[in-house]
Amino acid sequence: MRAPISLETVIETSLSFLGEKFRRRQVSVEKRISAAAVVDGDAEKLQQLFLNLFLNARDAMPKGGWLSIVTRATADGATVEVADTGSGIPAEQLSRI
Repeated sequence: MRAPISLETVIETSLSFLGEKFRRRQVSVEKRISAAAVVDGDAEKLQQLFLNLFLNARDAMPKGGWLSIVTRATADGATVEVADTGSGIPAEQLSRI
C-alpha cells in the first residue's frame, strides 16, 4: 500500500536487522540521514530494497570496509546515496544489470 514513508525509519530499521552481520564482517556504517526525507511508496517493498542493497554491499566486503548512506529531502521527494568500499560489479556483468 502506498503511503508517505520516512526514509530515516526504513533505513534505520534495515540497519538494525543487519547490525550483527556488519559487525562480524567488520563493516562500519557512516550515515547522514535527513529526518525530512519522505517518499510516497510501499514500506515493505522499500524495506526489502534497502535490506538487499545493504547485504550486497556487505557481501562485496569480505574483509571489512565501510558503507555510507546519505539521504536528502528534495522538492519532489528525496534522494538516497549509497556507497561502499566493496569490490564493485565485474565489467562483464554490468551489461546485464
